[in-house]
Amino acid sequence: MRERQWKIKLAVCQHPGIRVSGAYSSTMPKARIFIAEDDEAVTREITTDLERLGYLIVGRADRSEATLQLVKELLPDLVLMEIDLQGQLNSVEVGKQIHTDFDIPVIFISAHANTMIAKSATH
Repeated sequence: MRERQWKIKLAVCQHPGIRVSGAYSSTMPKARIFIAEDDEAVTREITTDLERLGYLIVGRADRSEATLQLVKELLPDLVLMEIDLQGQLNSVEVGKQIHTDFDIPVIFISAHANTMIAKSATH
């Protein structure tokens, strides 16, 4: 199997109450993460890596409409979303709606270097 190298660009919907720290206490509850990604291989890789680090994956979706519905039901602590997710709804707008409606931070991920999409996610 050929090893893939991923270039992942991240754009974070800003959340004033979140601070990033390298320290993670074993007494802290595990963060509940939702993954919205339309490439099954990427989803499996992200899931494996995050679970190995002790995070709990509470759901997955491969389309923007399903993402919005499942996030509403599951209320995860964080959403990792493909910036160009398949579906009828624009994934950047879905991410902004999730952040606004449910106060859940969204991190946009992509293996593609499309800077126009990344710029729209940060505004």
